[in-house]
Amino acid sequence: MDASYDLHFDFDADGGADFFKNVSTFIASLDELNVAICSYVDSEITTRVILEGVENGSLKAKVKDVLKNIDGDKIRSYVKDPRDAIADFLIKAKDKLIELLEDDPKRLPNKADEIVCEIIEDSELKSYGYKHNKTTLLRAMSNLSQSTKGFKMPPRINLKGKEREVKSGYEFSADDLDGAIEQKSEFRGAFIIKKPDLAGASKWTIINGAAIDVKIIDEAWLKKLKSHEIALRYGDKIAGTLISKSVIDADLNVVSTDYYLDDILGIEASKSAEQRNLEIKE
Repeated sequence: MDASYDLHFDFDADGGADFFKNVSTFIASLDELNVAICSYVDSEITTRVILEGVENGSLKAKVKDVLKNIDGDKIRSYVKDPRDAIADFLIKAKDKLIELLEDDPKRLPNKADEIVCEIIEDSELKSYGYKHNKTTLLRAMSNLSQSTKGFKMPPRINLKGKEREVKSGYEFSADDLDGAIEQKSEFRGAFIIKKPDLAGASKWTIINGAAIDVKIIDEAWLKKLKSHEIALRYGDKIAGTLISKSVIDADLNVVSTDYYLDDILGIEASKSAEQRNLEIKE
């Protein structure tokens, strides 16, 4: 079974150039939430939210969650009809999570994971087993909540007979996670400059195996750069200490990683003949 439900957008308040772009972003966020919820049962389950139709004279859209990738044979040993069980689980979990987002978003960090687990415990899926995935779930709830900021009136969703507003009251932070740890590492080297930031800020893109965004925190070196004491070009190498700071949750998932460059030793000119000179903006 692919479960259908209703979305309601206020076109009179929000009808504008970005309206349908905002609707598309909102629906994509629902898809992300579906995948996060399903990951408690099986991380390989994928879904797609599709638009079934729009009522004449309004922007009440009927949508459904289509289960695209589900290993029914694996789950069928424990559950009579895996598709029906997953579809019912998705509807119930979304309804409870969005109810909490509407009523008391500050409780989401402590309650969201519990809500999903309780619904599994009360369903056939309990015998199949499940695992916690709190970080992914909270990120998805945050993205859904933040996707409503483009609307003047909150979108509404009717999953189980009651229309609820999807509000912009929750934004994920690593502080929402109990038991998260910070890991710091330092690496000294010379890194290719892909994109400098010379307009007074200190965000750069360098290449270290892959392109990464870094913040230069060597204030003395930045001061010399801005006073034209240092010349550099695209493709040059910047030598210094690359610092990474990662937040890791209790399930050993990397929540976020920030990169910094400190103790800058100097600039190594590239041997490429096609370099472009950089102009430093005052």
